[in-house]
Amino acid sequence: MIIRKATKEDFGHCLGIAKALPEWFDTKGLSEIEKDLTALPTYVCDDSGIIAFACTKDISDNSIEIVHIAVDRTERHKGVGTELIRYIETVLAPSKTI
Repeated sequence: MIIRKATKEDFGHCLGIAKALPEWFDTKGLSEIEKDLTALPTYVCDDSGIIAFACTKDISDNSIEIVHIAVDRTERHKGVGTELIRYIETVLAPSKTI
């Protein structure tokens, strides 16, 4: 599994993950995700296909917010989300508050 910045081609896969989780994302949430995928820095876990994503937003010079995060239902409870958060903490924001 690699974690990398999402490309335009990944956005449909990310939205598909969110749509498959209706208990987490309602219509309004999906609309926000669709907008944020193109507007905010987005990172994906790629394991021969996108299995998770996170949209982030710089709040200030010393803090970053995880705006959206989702893991494919079939990949849950395998540490994928934890690895994505760890990547954001250590690679993207090592000196920032999350």
